[in-house]
Amino acid sequence: MTLSTEESDRSPVPPSVPPRLLVFGCESSPCCRATRESIERFRERHTGHVVVRHIDVGDNPQTSVDHSVLTVPTVILEIAGREVARLKGYASARRLVLRFEPLLYDDLLHRIRGA
Repeated sequence: MTLSTEESDRSPVPPSVPPRLLVFGCESSPCCRATRESIERFRERHTGHVVVRHIDVGDNPQTSVDHSVLTVPTVILEIAGREVARLKGYASARRLVLRFEPLLYDDLLHRIRGA
């Protein structure tokens, strides 16, 4: 899913909302296309535990500025509406797992213990 309008990605997010990956890129970049494939594998691995939003920087310049995106691709993990991790440049499936999975598991444990 590519956001085609300036959606309010900065609106307050209740803690009950699942974590989300914001994937900033553009279709013309081979690096962005390769990262998209890795993101899809990561999404399949975490179905139901993380929401993925693909954001085209050309169509959404203000959202890119709001998230301080200077490089594409950039992948941001948000938990409870706050950025907790960021990857810049090509992200292999392995790189995504190593960077984001421990944070997702910590969040899941926190939700279970808090429930």
